[in-house]
Amino acid sequence: MKQFAVTLFAASAVTLAPAFALGTVELQKVSKSVASSKVVEIPAVAAKFVSSAAKADKQQVAVAVVISAIRAYPSSVGPVVTAVLKTAPETANAVVTAALEAAPESALTIVAAAVQGAPQNSDLIVASASTQMPARAAAFEREATVVRGRRSLGSAALIQSSSTTTLGLGTGTANKGDTTDSNKRGGIYGSNN
Repeated sequence: MKQFAVTLFAASAVTLAPAFALGTVELQKVSKSVASSKVVEIPAVAAKFVSSAAKADKQQVAVAVVISAIRAYPSSVGPVVTAVLKTAPETANAVVTAALEAAPESALTIVAAAVQGAPQNSDLIVASASTQMPARAAAFEREATVVRGRRSLGSAALIQSSSTTTLGLGTGTANKGDTTDSNKRGGIYGSNN
């Protein structure tokens, strides 16, 4: 019976090796490195590990660094999820699932950070979170909508700021003591100094 169990274990290890190409020792080193980093460095360290991982290992590394960061510094969950998903948006489903399992009390933060990091996968992120926590599905959708709205407003502000005549504001300069009305370019409006 023992020999059968050992043979079964060995056969499953060979069969599963391609799916888990990164060894346990390597994952432990990555996790330990993330956990030993300063809290402000964790998002950058996590993103660096994910970006340097082989394509086949990205998902495993992404999950490992997110879980390690959450365990070491629970308050780092948002920045870490965002940094990892900006680096590897294709890992969104696995990262969100792992983060929600590790820190279910931070579910809205995780969803918002994930949508911020991988906006092109926002529907997948909301669906993944909703599958894991069906009672909070509406809250996840609202949170994703808020993040999408902020991104849209930021894009609109960038478009407006790139045009110098959008609002009819002048680009001239004024000397101290100049008083001009609002129809003239430049100047200090309403100042009598």
